[in-house]
Amino acid sequence: MLAEWIDKHFTSVKDLSVCAKDCGVSQAKVWHFLNEKDLIKGLNNTEFLILNLFLKYSYSLDKAADETGLSVLAISKILEKFNIEPNWKKVRESRYSRIGSQKGMEAEALFKKLVPDALDANEEIKEGNSKFDFIVFDEYTGREKTIDVKEFAIQDSVGGKGWVFRFPEKMDDRADYYVLFLVLTKKNALRVNIGC
Repeated sequence: MLAEWIDKHFTSVKDLSVCAKDCGVSQAKVWHFLNEKDLIKGLNNTEFLILNLFLKYSYSLDKAADETGLSVLAISKILEKFNIEPNWKKVRESRYSRIGSQKGMEAEALFKKLVPDALDANEEIKEGNSKFDFIVFDEYTGREKTIDVKEFAIQDSVGGKGWVFRFPEKMDDRADYYVLFLVLTKKNALRVNIGC
């Protein structure tokens, strides 16, 4: 059935997901069939490698990113060329887990929920942007402003308990604004339902 569908309908790798759905097989199976029959044309080496790794690792964006050194977002964008629509919730979770900060993910998700028009710099500009997380338009000045979002649990310090936040030393490394979510204990950390 797969060979017949490909003979009748297949025109490019963009048909990969449609073929898989119509034939009731996985995209990986379609891909491997096309690859074995040497029917894949018009792919550059990077796209071929990424699609192959994504399917090899059972649709794991993280593993494909680890092996290529590319960001999860970059891999997702390449996969869209093949009509493979990434699960954006998983992409976001993967991005934050790769950075290693569940706290950061919750704080950024809450900020995005509170300010839905904010542009997520990690998704739109560069993943793992160290200077800021979001960009908002300041109607008063008519300019874009950068925002860095942080979550802090109270800590013991010399004068008692308190929150500690240090600004980057160099002015060029600072965001225009900082949004700090403060919690009393690590146990009471932010819990946000990230509806994507």
